[in-house]
Amino acid sequence: MINFLSRRLLPKVQSDAIEDDSHPVSNLISADLQKLQDGFLAYSVTKPPVEIIFQTFCPISINSIKLWPRLGNLRSTSFEIFAQNRKGNFDKIGFGESQETECFEFVETHMGTTRANAVSNLSKKQFILFPTMQHLITHCSIIKVVIQKTARCAPVLRKVEIWAEAANSNKQRVKSQVKAMWFGNTETKQSNSKETKVNSDSYDKDIPDEFLDELTYDIMTIPMILPSGKVVDQRTIEQCNTAEQKWGRQPSDPFTGLLYTDRRKPMFNAPLKARIDQFLIKHSATNKYQHVPRTAGFKIQTSRERLTYPVAKRQKCLQPTVLNLSCSSLESAVLDVLATTTRYTLSDPISGETNTACHICMVRSDNIYRITLCNHLICRSCLNNKDKLSFMCTCGTKFESKFIEKYHR
Repeated sequence: MINFLSRRLLPKVQSDAIEDDSHPVSNLISADLQKLQDGFLAYSVTKPPVEIIFQTFCPISINSIKLWPRLGNLRSTSFEIFAQNRKGNFDKIGFGESQETECFEFVETHMGTTRANAVSNLSKKQFILFPTMQHLITHCSIIKVVIQKTARCAPVLRKVEIWAEAANSNKQRVKSQVKAMWFGNTETKQSNSKETKVNSDSYDKDIPDEFLDELTYDIMTIPMILPSGKVVDQRTIEQCNTAEQKWGRQPSDPFTGLLYTDRRKPMFNAPLKARIDQFLIKHSATNKYQHVPRTAGFKIQTSRERLTYPVAKRQKCLQPTVLNLSCSSLESAVLDVLATTTRYTLSDPISGETNTACHICMVRSDNIYRITLCNHLICRSCLNNKDKLSFMCTCGTKFESKFIEKYHR
């Protein structure tokens, strides 16, 4: 049997909870013995359930899963084990709850063994993996451990081991490679170095932690610095504000609970946004990052254009954009950030239809007209403010009243 969470077999781990700085979830697969003993501990105010997802080097056939739930005086008392099926969904394969045991051990039993006989042969700290899920137990590569209950403390997990064998569906060279990595055979490693490189490339590129939202752990589109010093995406801030409004509360820092003020509010992190875009462009060939949004709508200046700019004007252009946090939707936030950008149409994020918005005042209106020469939209109020004899669009196109027609959706 092989422990597939050993660092030599290149496992991966992630959690959906905010973790304690001294006990990150990466400790569970760390090569450092001291970090391995420190284990995982969620932030002190975190409540269960907490999900921890492990990814193994190749599909495996599970023999047993061991969980050590105690770290000092902190203890988790209930666990659920899930495995990912071929459709990408997670199915439960085991459950265990105990107030006293020092180690939860989930063991696999053969389909021919009855549940009563299996239970009689198990000790008090052992639990059975569901026999009806034999197809997942004998072939899975992504396993999720859910901490369901704790002894009045934050979710904690000191150590995890997954003892298994390479699944029968793996090719022989993959099985040989797993044994070589586990037993540390240097000669076999050198002969299979090319195969190791191919398998390691199949995993996703490692994303720097500074590019990830500290709440959702997703790569950020518009990074914002909170008053508490944490960096999250603007979409996360909007979701938190919406949740607070449902309970009649004002927008506040999700980490400290302090209300936003004119001097204490989220700020746009322009340098971090530039580094995120550079990382996405560099790894644009990776399928995972091809659909991640990047900066769009800004005019890219050539070197010749930059040389002709006055110094004062160029410094003004390089100032970071301050976002309006009072915006109720992402579409209105984009309108504020890209106010000087020429936009011919505006798309409704819900219905997908083209909205009627004036090209001059950028205000949606039902009473809208279209300039046939440049196809820009203009509202009745902007037409009334202009000279009746000489009309001019903001794009510089001159037009007469005969080139104005009523615009319908």
